[in-house]
Amino acid sequence: PRAAAESIARLVGPTVVVKCGAAGAFLRGSAGSTVSVGAPSVTPLDTTGAGDSFNAGFLAGLLRGSTPQEALRLASACGALATTGIGGTAAQPGLAEAAACAAGLTLGG
Repeated sequence: PRAAAESIARLVGPTVVVKCGAAGAFLRGSAGSTVSVGAPSVTPLDTTGAGDSFNAGFLAGLLRGSTPQEALRLASACGALATTGIGGTAAQPGLAEAAACAAGLTLGG
């Protein structure tokens, strides 16, 4: 993910998020710093909409004033939780549920 993020950053700008499915996600920040987050352990039923839910979680975190790193944790939680139901929106978590799940995720380097 690091090499992919660096390549993409050269094309589109300094902040890049690379989604890694069940392995979590990777963030290259505006100053070139990097951080990763794992995905919460869930029993997926349907991955439809997981990427959209991840994106929504990341943007919601940023719009609520979170750091990109904290938004990454929220995004990972949203994407994973969205897979626990059938269809793209059946298991879409609310903010409280997603934040509680995100609180259990650890950021790595």
